[in-house]
Amino acid sequence: MKKNLLAFFAALSLLIMSSGVVSAAPSARSVLSLVSAEAHAGGTVFVFHVTGEFFGPRLTGSVHVVNGGDYVLDCTQEDAETVRCITSRMVQGYVVVTFNGLLFWTYVLPYTPRPSGISVTVAEAPPSEPPSEPPSEPPSEPPSEPPSEPTEYCYGVYDLDLATRSSWSYIGDNCQSDPANYGDIIEYWNPEWYNTYNYKFMPNSPACSFTRPGDAYYYDACP
Repeated sequence: MKKNLLAFFAALSLLIMSSGVVSAAPSARSVLSLVSAEAHAGGTVFVFHVTGEFFGPRLTGSVHVVNGGDYVLDCTQEDAETVRCITSRMVQGYVVVTFNGLLFWTYVLPYTPRPSGISVTVAEAPPSEPPSEPPSEPPSEPPSEPPSEPTEYCYGVYDLDLATRSSWSYIGDNCQSDPANYGDIIEYWNPEWYNTYNYKFMPNSPACSFTRPGDAYYYDACP
């Protein structure tokens, strides 16, 4: 009996050594393919086809530009089959993408801005005949109160710098009809991160290892 057990374990060891890989049960979360890689004004976007729910470390990755640098992927799962990642606009050309332990080799076409439209205004021809009636005379007295002009309050919006995440980057102004109060939260499109996020009105930036003084809307988190 003991000899039979020894022979069985010896045969199993030889099988593992010859194959090099022991198969495991399929994972509930897996990356099936890289669907697209496109350069935009706010950064380069990679879209993956996946199965299952990704979160935490599974939503991070990196990309290496051939004859260039290395960059971090910031990813968001949009639905059960789609993960969208964004990185620096410098990621173009031949790249190697690492996501969830898998490597993808692809080529990113350089970003080309759309040409701005040209509008042409055609002047109307003057009337061939003068009006039959002379214009009425202006009123003898001006109106008692001039019309009030609308008031608008504009505040800067700041987010983490996409390339280094070690400074606050100005991404635009939020203009509103009423003055802002500390703690107010708005939704604002970030062209660098290519997504919409919440920003909080604060007297200073969040207390990260780097800070920025002054009233503004800030992304309320540190890297």
